[in-house]
Amino acid sequence: MKVEEKIYQLIKTANSEFNVLNDADTKEIYPLCINEINKSFDNYKLRGLSSDYPEDFWNLVFNGQIKNIVYKWINENCPEAWYKMMYAPTEEQDKFMNEQLNK
Repeated sequence: MKVEEKIYQLIKTANSEFNVLNDADTKEIYPLCINEINKSFDNYKLRGLSSDYPEDFWNLVFNGQIKNIVYKWINENCPEAWYKMMYAPTEEQDKFMNEQLNK
């Protein structure tokens, strides 16, 4: 899989095995993520195959960048989406889970 395809997959699946976002939303969010990822790596562009990078690297890219961008996009475009918590910051996910457990 190419790097670009891996990034698309991370956006669409929330770094899981299942599709969370639809193609239209993923295509809208993709350039936002690519721009941010490219900025953070400065002159070093991610390219080649996703397998050229360890899986821990992709977890960091998802948790450090993609997740935040998608969460912001969801809040602006569909704040009541059922999948919002899949992209929420960890603290917000923990708070949500505690609220659900204490109902």
